[in-house]
Amino acid sequence: MKFLLLFFALSQTAWSYVPTVESLFRNGSNPDMGGNVAIVNLKVTKVDPSGIVQDEKNSHSEYFRIYYTRTSDDVVKLNQFKFPDQSFNEDDFVHRAYYSNFNAFTLANQPASVEKSLFYGVMQSLALQDGQYLVNYLKSKGLPVKLNKEIINREKINLLAQYKQYLVTINQDKEARKTLENPLRPNAADKREHVEKVMNESMYVDTQHVVLAKEGSDMSWKVNAGGFDASVSYDKRYLQKVSFKGESGDIEFIFKDYGLVNATHVLPRFILIRDFNGDNYQVEVMNLRYASLNDASFVKKLREWDQKAKARNVEVLRPSFLL
Repeated sequence: MKFLLLFFALSQTAWSYVPTVESLFRNGSNPDMGGNVAIVNLKVTKVDPSGIVQDEKNSHSEYFRIYYTRTSDDVVKLNQFKFPDQSFNEDDFVHRAYYSNFNAFTLANQPASVEKSLFYGVMQSLALQDGQYLVNYLKSKGLPVKLNKEIINREKINLLAQYKQYLVTINQDKEARKTLENPLRPNAADKREHVEKVMNESMYVDTQHVVLAKEGSDMSWKVNAGGFDASVSYDKRYLQKVSFKGESGDIEFIFKDYGLVNATHVLPRFILIRDFNGDNYQVEVMNLRYASLNDASFVKKLREWDQKAKARNVEVLRPSFLL
């Protein structure tokens, strides 16, 4: 058993955080999702460039619920509802958007596809703790970012796998220790030197898109890849800012006032967005909850929503970055 414990300690060290672009967008300060469904309620209000609601009394806010479901075959399905008020009564939704396989290419042919894709990439980072959507989308736009699986140190992974098998074998058969060679401490000096070199390498190849920078007294990770820039706090891995400069214009997200949105998960309370038209919005994350739903139950729920949506098949104006 002590050998297994040693392996797990070693593998945890080897797999310790490496600031790749994908891992920075995993919202890694939070525990894992508490189920396969993420439900986030949003209040969206138009604001002035400083992020202040211009007229509290006469300002108009819109209310949305994003309902992510990850199925047993790892497909993300998205339902988004627009409500007339903050009661979020599911029977009263006035608009619904549904995608049976929501991925980085789903919105490619939609109007304002860049704004939408970046917004939902940010939301998947926050609610699903998943950086793959955003990285895949940026790749689709020709930016030189890569997924973790594309830059992982394969030789180091193979050595760890060999070591795990070695520990399992000698734990089951004490005599095997006498004949088996420890893959992390080979007998030959040149081979041992090479193994030590590999084990001292990073788990991921450095793509040079992430650097550590200091702003005043604060440290943060800076991401720069083509027209995409982001800032993530060094200590808690909180998203601070995301911006994208493209052919259609510039869009910017600023994340403010992080705090608990349920008993265990921390998100920014506010996301300030400046869209391609120069309009400014405040997206308030009102709450986030997780649930578990099997595929059969989800299909039943979809049918219920489909029936309700038939009676409300009308176009409702929404900010350009929302479905």
